[in-house]
Amino acid sequence: MAQLKTYNIKKLRNLIIFLILIFVIFLFFLNFKHSYTLKYKINDIDVTEKYHKKEKYYSFLISYEGKDYEVISFDKYTSKRKLIRDIKVNKTDENTCLSFESTKISLYDVCNNEENFYYPHEETTFKENSNYKNIKIDNLNNNTFFLWNYHEFIYLSNKKTTSIKLFDKDIYNLNLIYQHDKYLIIPNYNENYKFTKVYLLSKENGKTKDFKLRYDVYFDSYFLGSYKDKVYLYDYKNELEYYFDLKKYDIYKTKYQIINNGKWENVTNQKLKNNKLKFTQDSIFNYTLKDDKLYANDKYLVTNLSVKKIIKTENLDVYYISKDTLYHFNPLNGETPLLKYSEWEFNNSNMIFIF
Repeated sequence: MAQLKTYNIKKLRNLIIFLILIFVIFLFFLNFKHSYTLKYKINDIDVTEKYHKKEKYYSFLISYEGKDYEVISFDKYTSKRKLIRDIKVNKTDENTCLSFESTKISLYDVCNNEENFYYPHEETTFKENSNYKNIKIDNLNNNTFFLWNYHEFIYLSNKKTTSIKLFDKDIYNLNLIYQHDKYLIIPNYNENYKFTKVYLLSKENGKTKDFKLRYDVYFDSYFLGSYKDKVYLYDYKNELEYYFDLKKYDIYKTKYQIINNGKWENVTNQKLKNNKLKFTQDSIFNYTLKDDKLYANDKYLVTNLSVKKIIKTENLDVYYISKDTLYHFNPLNGETPLLKYSEWEFNNSNMIFIF
């Protein structure tokens, strides 16, 4: 009897373990990311919902009255499907706007009129909340900024505001500078024609590191891009490709190569020299300028402002200059004025770096 009881307990324990294992496997496959395409209707409006596993984003194509509206989301993957629960249509004069209800991801409104597709948002005016060295500050937007004013860098963050002087002379254009991950990488402009030292400005605290180079690199160079903790540069004069190793604080010669859409490719010296090749990666969401107008994915008008330069893009976020003011836009939150500096209306090349 005792042996039978022990046997039954073991069977029960094994059954419980088996059921738990089955449940864990079920949960794993339930939440395992899958690319998919799903078509459905909301209020007689056609919706094509896709998840792109490799690129990690959702796309929605909404067809209404013969026009196709596009919405992108970089929110985390969910095992749920038919993520749009409701679509509201708002028509005023020549404008048609669609807004979407979803409990799982954040979606933004899209509009159309006779002239453009566009993102609706309220126009906001710049409000000076503080000022540091002639930089007027409305909103830092939880970003860290390095701003060049010809003789020093202005460092702005929510935790700290300071200035960083590196060079003995004023420099109108920092032609050779690179932003990578948590550092701003700057050659020693105290030297002429070629440099033997590089400065690293940390986004975390604005502090400066520097390291000396074993090779002389000419200022007549350009940055190709970065991979992990390595930043690649081509030197026209020496006709060499180098990389800076930001972990070892050293420079190395390397073969002629670039990254093209995530894959290494061997190239020739002549192509690097003549074509100024850069590392490339296809973007899911693109911002472009056309006739001083800012567009998303070549279709949606972003702002009515005249935009002179795009400073930075990242997923749905874009930072740009209109006259002397730096703005941020995201279709989920609209347009936000950030900083104002009178010099930006005349020169904004390699003067603004945003982390």
